[in-house]
Amino acid sequence: MSTIHRGTDCYSDMMCKYPAVLCVDAGCRWHVGELFFKVHKKKRCLFAVMDGANRFILSYEISPLKQGFKPAGLFTMAALRAFLLPSILISDRL
Repeated sequence: MSTIHRGTDCYSDMMCKYPAVLCVDAGCRWHVGELFFKVHKKKRCLFAVMDGANRFILSYEISPLKQGFKPAGLFTMAALRAFLLPSILISDRL
């Protein structure tokens, strides 16, 4: 096992838990979008909310399909991590 692989295994749990308790001073503009990728030849869609000021990912969800995705949980988690709600939300019709 390589040093990089051992380091990734060691710190991955810690890094996943850290953003969950972090509260961000997000700007007044949030961006929402999706990214398509494959895992073991299966299509997946990553939905994310990002702060426009400092490019911090406020929340994300991975779904097997784009159609039928309900973004309520995505926005709820973003609102919990930010001090203030945005006045501008930029999206491509999500």
